[in-house]
Amino acid sequence: MKNVVYTYLLVAGMVLFSFTGTAKAVIDDGSTNFRGSRVDMGTLENGQFGTIHAHPASGGFALNLLSALLPSQSAVTFSYNFSGDLKNGFVAAGGRYSYELGGDSYKGYTAVLSNTPLSSSGSFVNGRPVTEALAFASADFDPNANTASVTITNLSDGFLDIASKLVAYVKYNKNYTVSYSVTETPIPAALPMFAMGLAAVVGLRRRKQNKIPA
Repeated sequence: MKNVVYTYLLVAGMVLFSFTGTAKAVIDDGSTNFRGSRVDMGTLENGQFGTIHAHPASGGFALNLLSALLPSQSAVTFSYNFSGDLKNGFVAAGGRYSYELGGDSYKGYTAVLSNTPLSSSGSFVNGRPVTEALAFASADFDPNANTASVTITNLSDGFLDIASKLVAYVKYNKNYTVSYSVTETPIPAALPMFAMGLAAVVGLRRRKQNKIPA
């Protein structure tokens, strides 16, 4: 399932590769806005919000790729709003993290494809899989409401390298915008206990590896 999701992400990325975005612009109300259909938003901050003014759908096809670094303990929501009649398409989203902490290596990912059961998340410590995921993504594509949305959450202690990719067919008015907001996400109550247990397991494995037979 994970491979299928990443196949969709890769195909969308290849289609959108030729599109370019422009530099961000900060305006008086505190929002951070962008313009373009392929936009690298840089490093996001908690409390940041704004609008991406995308290029009009060319020939009825809306192609959009947003990428950014999402900080620890935060979530970002992208809301796609179409002026015309949204007919069909999809939105896919995902992210990866990789960092070192306390002598241990942490890696993980999340990926989702809208309106399908295709979603996957995974976490690894020192190359070994663990049960608790630290990154999550959800995506929805709603032609009836002429909208799509993506939410990506990062509960890890590092940055999550994220992407949101949209491919859609629109009739009549080809204009659309993407609003976004970044919010702080509290650590779930069970996560500190999980981290303590994980640290104990890692420590036990180290002691076993370093033990010299008599």
